[in-house]
Amino acid sequence: MPRDPGARLGRLMEFRMDTVLVYTDTGSRSRVLDAVERVGLQYVARSDLDGVGETLYGSPIKVVLVDYGYASSGSDPDVVKQMSQRFPFAQIIVLMRSVAPPQTYIDLIGEGAFDVIADYHVSEKLLAQVDRASAAAQSYAEHREQDQVVSVSEEEESAGALLGDSPEMIEIYKTIGQVARSNATVLIEGETGTGKGVVARQIVANSLRSDKPFQVMNCAMGPDTLLESELFGHEKGAFTDAKARKLGKFEICNGGTIFLDEIGDMSSSTQAKVLRVIQEQAFERVGGNETIHVDVRVVAATNKSLLQLSKAGEFRWDLFYRLKVINIHLPALRERGEDVMLLARHFLRRYRVKFRKDVRGLHATTIDILNSCPWPGNVRELENVIQAAVVKTKGHQILPEHLDAGLAGMADPDGSVGMTEGDWVRVFEQIVDQQFPNLLRRCRGNLYGQLTAALESSLIRRTLLETGGNQVQAAKLLGISRNTLRDRIDRFNVDGGSGE
Repeated sequence: MPRDPGARLGRLMEFRMDTVLVYTDTGSRSRVLDAVERVGLQYVARSDLDGVGETLYGSPIKVVLVDYGYASSGSDPDVVKQMSQRFPFAQIIVLMRSVAPPQTYIDLIGEGAFDVIADYHVSEKLLAQVDRASAAAQSYAEHREQDQVVSVSEEEESAGALLGDSPEMIEIYKTIGQVARSNATVLIEGETGTGKGVVARQIVANSLRSDKPFQVMNCAMGPDTLLESELFGHEKGAFTDAKARKLGKFEICNGGTIFLDEIGDMSSSTQAKVLRVIQEQAFERVGGNETIHVDVRVVAATNKSLLQLSKAGEFRWDLFYRLKVINIHLPALRERGEDVMLLARHFLRRYRVKFRKDVRGLHATTIDILNSCPWPGNVRELENVIQAAVVKTKGHQILPEHLDAGLAGMADPDGSVGMTEGDWVRVFEQIVDQQFPNLLRRCRGNLYGQLTAALESSLIRRTLLETGGNQVQAAKLLGISRNTLRDRIDRFNVDGGSGE
């Protein structure tokens, strides 16, 4: 093969569609070129980039192999950054002549390299990485137009996670518009991670008190004494560490709004004091006798059912009714499927800017996985997944491998979703973590028995409802015999529906 110092052509040139650009020393025999030829790649080698465009023989450059030993010894120590800018749709693989210091790998990946390979002489590894990089570049090219939708408007950015075009979210927006300018108390209900805090802030931002003080209090923060000190303040000497008077959040946000998050975790004694503030707009500091009068709007949120807690005697009925003058229920993310990609692209835009990563879109399989996930952690979980994926991404797209291992493993070959044992554990851990204090109080001595019986009973009820009472179909879905199903129906006094 001729050795042209300006441009050396690799073999297999009849297959020009997948030609790889190799940046190396073309004036002498390069070990990089030996490795490239050994695995049968077709390539064009360059020792400089003058005159090189984004295509070779009319086809886009998908993969660039950089001989780092050559590049770093010359005048191009930032060659990866330059390559990423020159070939925005290509994947850059850096080939190291020897193992480098840790910071070198950190810098190269940070500048946009798809991978850094120290043992490129191992044919299988080099070929496998070139194949992966080529596939990633091809996928990005195919979905480039779709991926440009990543950009969001200023209105979407300012609204944070309160995004969505689903009918459920449209109704939420309407409700916010209806109640924001009133002084009515608002109760926001929804699972963990659905965006209750975001809705509360939107209510405040659109209210007549938007320019007045706004305070947030997590009611699950700790002992009653600490919570009451934070809410109502305390006088000097009220308790051991009360060395000076402290103003509480109700007093600080006089004229404004207070957001009581996780109010379902508040003790009954504190509930009574909060009820008085809502009714009379008055309270006393801890350890004090002076009555403080305020003008405060209350917005509260919970991931529990206050109705059920009230029925169980664990939440005051009078406070429950006072709170739910306006009741907003936020749907779980799994109930607003068309919003998943809108949110994913919003978070992608946010974190690619924050982390200064040139990540422009989502691989088609990644999109399928995100759309299929049940999202037990809702919007917050989706945000965390996208944030982590942006950090891990080496190229321009988020690939399935950049997702959490448990999440990426949920996509079955037929495109449906399969829940692994780890996924189920994660779902139930969230439920148990939220309810555990209540479970301990209400199930003393038989927590395991009552919890497993409740789960089994609920599962059978819901499955029979899904099958229209058909026990044969229900038993099949549950993976148990029909006799076992009948036994459980009798044991838990479940409406058994029809036999067939």
